[in-house]
Parts: sequence; structure tokens; C-alpha cells
Amino acid sequence: MHFLHSKGINLNFLFTSGPPQEPLLAAAPVSSEPSLAPQPEPVPETSARLAAAGEFLVVTQNTEGLATIPLINYKAAANYLAGYQSQEFFEQSSPMILPSEIVRQGHMRGVQVVGDSMETTYHDGDWLVCRYLERFDWESLTDLECYVVVTESRGLQIKRVKNRLRRDGFLRLRSDNRTHPPFNVYYDDILEIWHVEAQITKYMPNRNEQLFHKVDNVEEGLHDLRELYEQMKEENQELRQFLQTLVRQVAPSQLPSTPPEAQ
Repeated sequence: MHFLHSKGINLNFLFTSGPPQEPLLAAAPVSSEPSLAPQPEPVPETSARLAAAGEFLVVTQNTEGLATIPLINYKAAANYLAGYQSQEFFEQSSPMILPSEIVRQGHMRGVQVVGDSMETTYHDGDWLVCRYLERFDWESLTDLECYVVVTESRGLQIKRVKNRLRRDGFLRLRSDNRTHPPFNVYYDDILEIWHVEAQITKYMPNRNEQLFHKVDNVEEGLHDLRELYEQMKEENQELRQFLQTLVRQVAPSQLPSTPPEAQ
């Protein structure tokens, strides 16, 4: 907009087929003297306000195909059992807007990870995009996949699941951090199950760095072994030369003329 103003070009020519009757923005006078004062940035306005004023929205954002997902942070998770059936509980939560390519069909929700029980897969503060599973889908849970399991006894848990509902009537919940022991939750205690579909995290370590360190340690070990081998080879060569010199110094007369077996 500043560039077009500096050239004396009206913005309406970009959006209309002919000269506008009433220009939206007057062309700024072109000055030969450079301006030292910074030009003020245009104040963003909502599309509703611009439409009411009969103005063009020059910069827009396409919101088609986006899904709004309620977020359950660590504070909301603590009160989840008391309010998960209330609409007001979710109206007070912040929304997450994601494209339809990420969000599958169904009831979705964003859940925040609290603690270190799922490290190194999920870290404290990560957000998980989860899809609600109906009760008739519970017996089809895939072993060792991650789910959000809500129970009356333990509240909201993010765990890896071993499905034993059909055979024994319970789920075994396991943590990726093995310092946290597994435990069982029974069918009658389960309120909701959500399948983890995606992860949003600020934790982005260089996982190859650990591999590089391991390879570097192996290379250092091989280098030390190679140096030890060369040292032993050199000492062995010196020992052979010493023995050969010793044999040459011994007079042939001092050696037995016949082997002991012949005597």
C-alpha cells in the first residue's frame, strides 16, 4: 500500500473494472525529499467492520476447511471429572484452529501433557490432538498405541494401552518412562477414551546428535584398538629380532649334535 501511494496509484484499480467514483485511499503526494519519520502501520480491522463501512478488505485469511478444537490444559484436566459433561466447561476453554487435513472426522479435543510419564515420546507442556472413541470401539483399541483414558478413580491419563477388555475386562496402561509402573483400569471405571492423532510440541531435540555421539565413541574405541595393535605388532617384531640375535650368538659347538631322541 505504501509503495502504491508513493507512485500515486489508487488501490481501487486493483479491485474494480473501471475508475472508482469515490476513491478509497487518496494517493499520497510524491516528495523528492526522503522522509526520515517512519510511516505508521495500518491498523488491522475486522471483516465485519470493513463490510459495514463499505470498504475493501485488502488482506484476508481463508477460514474455510478449518476446525475449532477445545483445549484441555493442566488446570482444566484437574477439574475434568467435575465438568466434562457441561457445555460451560468447554466454552471457557481456549480453542485451537487446525486445517481439515490434520483433523479427522469425529469429535476432536486438544489435551495438554503434564509430567514426565510419557517421555521421551511426549513431554511436559506438549499438546495432543485427540479423537473421541465411542464405547463400542473400546474393545478394538490397538495395543501399544497412545490414548487419553478418563476414569473415575484416576481422572485423565495419557498412556500407552494394552487392550484386555474382551478377555479380562480391563486395560493395562503403560508409561513410556519406565520409572512409572503400569496399572490396570477396569471397564466399569472408564468414562471416556480418546485416540491420540497428532502432537504439537516445542521440544525439538537433535536426535541424530545422540547417534553421532555413539558413533564417535565407537570410532574412538576402534582407534585405540588400532593403536594398541600397532604397538603390540612393533613389540613382537622387536622380540623376534632379539631372539634371532640370541640364536646367532650361541656357538654351534654348544648345541647338541644329535637330537635327544637319538641319544
